Amino acid sequence: MKNNFFKVSLIALAVLPLSSCLKDKNNDNFSNHSARYDGTGQKIVSIALRTDVTENVSTVAFNALSAPTVYDFVPITLSGGIPAEQDVHIVVELDSNIVVNYNTLHPGAFQIPVDTTYTILSKNITIPKGQSKAFVQIRITPSGFLGATWGLGFKIVSVDGGYTLAGGGKDKGLAGFAIKNKYDGNYTLKIRTTGWAAYGISDNVTNILSPDMGMQTTGATSLIYTHPATGSSQPAFTPSGGLTAFGATQPQFTFDGATDKLTDVVNLIPNDGRNRRFALNTDITDSRYDPTSQVIYAAYVMTQNGRPTQFIYDTLTYTGPR
Repeated sequence: MKNNFFKVSLIALAVLPLSSCLKDKNNDNFSNHSARYDGTGQKIVSIALRTDVTENVSTVAFNALSAPTVYDFVPITLSGGIPAEQDVHIVVELDSNIVVNYNTLHPGAFQIPVDTTYTILSKNITIPKGQSKAFVQIRITPSGFLGATWGLGFKIVSVDGGYTLAGGGKDKGLAGFAIKNKYDGNYTLKIRTTGWAAYGISDNVTNILSPDMGMQTTGATSLIYTHPATGSSQPAFTPSGGLTAFGATQPQFTFDGATDKLTDVVNLIPNDGRNRRFALNTDITDSRYDPTSQVIYAAYVMTQNGRPTQFIYDTLTYTGPR
């Protein structure tokens, strides 16, 4: 039977979905954002938030600073990353309907901040000659946004220099932000899996991931993985101890902020036909974050069409901030 996981290699990393709802160091500087949406040679300008899924939505996590701070927020790119032959001028507008429509499909995903709580430095964006990217910048006081995930919709309304707007909805985007929650950080991950030995996955053996696993804020009490080798995908090990990761997976962990109990694990990646899903292991009732030892204990399951349930047991020990 064909294996539906891949070993971590240069080839695998070329196809592994390393998306994120929220940004680690690579994503904070938008190095994971592709500048290419068009393969025809046309001169295209795009809002480059996400390229791995159809929804052009992404969220960044900011430290809880108490002073007004300016951030590069929304990347605007030229097709293929080809440098501009002259200054390219783009005009963007805010569009709250983008957030409203997204929330209709994903209830409660984003709150729209009051317009007096943030400043868009300019809606007239210039990509300088010789460059292929510029940013819409936002000024906020991060500590004023604790406890929720916020979103602003943007659309490109005009561009000069012979460029046209990207199709496929890439002329619009939903840029979200949240403040790093108390679970965010780098962790040593010990992982034990059972149930998929027949598919080349380590069975009932505890393995330790190296380097550390990042836990990256996606909301007030939710996080996803972030790792230099496996990205935000579900990691695992082979029987020989080799690191692997599952395609079409991006587990999101949600805690009760008052009790620190793990309340939910879901897959953020749309179904690719295999219907890979995550859920809490209901036989284990003490999945939680221990604030004293700064350890996360997570027992959850992964299911897929035509396969038995895979049981996953994580122990994550905090080692420091991301």
